[in-house]
Amino acid sequence: MRSTTKSTSTYFPGLNTLRLYAALSVVLGHIIQNNLVSAHTGWVLNFFIMSGYDAVTLFFVISGFLITYLLLNERSENGSISVKNFLLRRFLRIQPVYFVVLLLSILLFPQQLPSHPVSWFYILIWSPHIPEALLGLSILAHYWSIGVEEWYYFGLPFLFRRFGVIRLVLGILLIRLILGAVFFPETLLVGARYGQDFSRLFTMLRFESMAVGGFFAWLFFYRHNWLRVVYFLEPLGVGVFIVIVLLPFEGSLIFDFILSIMFAVVVVCCATKPKPLLKIEHPYLRRLGEITYGVYMYHMLFVSAGAVVVRELPPSILRDVAVIALISASTFVFSWLSWTYFEKPLKLLRFKEKQVTQFVGTEQRN
Repeated sequence: MRSTTKSTSTYFPGLNTLRLYAALSVVLGHIIQNNLVSAHTGWVLNFFIMSGYDAVTLFFVISGFLITYLLLNERSENGSISVKNFLLRRFLRIQPVYFVVLLLSILLFPQQLPSHPVSWFYILIWSPHIPEALLGLSILAHYWSIGVEEWYYFGLPFLFRRFGVIRLVLGILLIRLILGAVFFPETLLVGARYGQDFSRLFTMLRFESMAVGGFFAWLFFYRHNWLRVVYFLEPLGVGVFIVIVLLPFEGSLIFDFILSIMFAVVVVCCATKPKPLLKIEHPYLRRLGEITYGVYMYHMLFVSAGAVVVRELPPSILRDVAVIALISASTFVFSWLSWTYFEKPLKLLRFKEKQVTQFVGTEQRN
């Protein structure tokens, strides 16, 4: 039975560290995919990072958890949610960096930009996942996840107010399963992570990952009795997390759904359990985790620059280490500068931070 007690304010430890790990996995994964290190070095690195695809699943789950929790808290305190303020905060958090990276890509790497006019149309209306699935976006390929998030969060406040969390989550899962079974049955068990067709586009639209994160936020917000089951499943969730890091798996609709649940278990346990198995909260990691959106968005610029440099260097372990260190360090330094002097000073972003600190940073663990 669900508790009707109003949720108290809380700070979620560990989530920035999880985001930091996911961001590092994406950066290192693209270094490997672009052949900037030897095959042997790439093979070794793959034992310590999850695939970029699974890292994005983790991003989606964390994002769904946090955003839904904020909406639940706003509704609890104010009696309703402001769709206008929600969309404005999302716009100011996502779009400035989105267009800065686009501008830098045009100036620095014009030869790697998509050539089809249709691609640019969808990029400018915040739907880059469509041309990435059907045409390919080269240096902007990682934009696909931003498009999926923007689609989800554009509709979220309207659907949240109309249906609530539970019906929203069940509706998303049901619609995805029905559409997959009827139109894209190959995506249910096998998936379509590669190629360029509508099956791949359907696989990319992983609204269920954000919805699962939102459902677990609902469980915690109302301190539902099922929360004890989530805590009980923590060893299984952590075990799946480790297996995903060590072994590559092809994405599919059912696989992504199950993985989202396991990631959500890890997220909730890290963030809310008094004594989690993964004790990953640390002040430095927390600060680095704050800039992971920039890390994700800017890193392909430095990967592309690294590709130019690597061509002039003879293959060696020393070269591999230098390439990894320089690309990673450059990405993080630039992302920190962007966060400190560009993203953070935005007036409504400061408002958002104040709001988050108010009800995500006041309760400490027992």
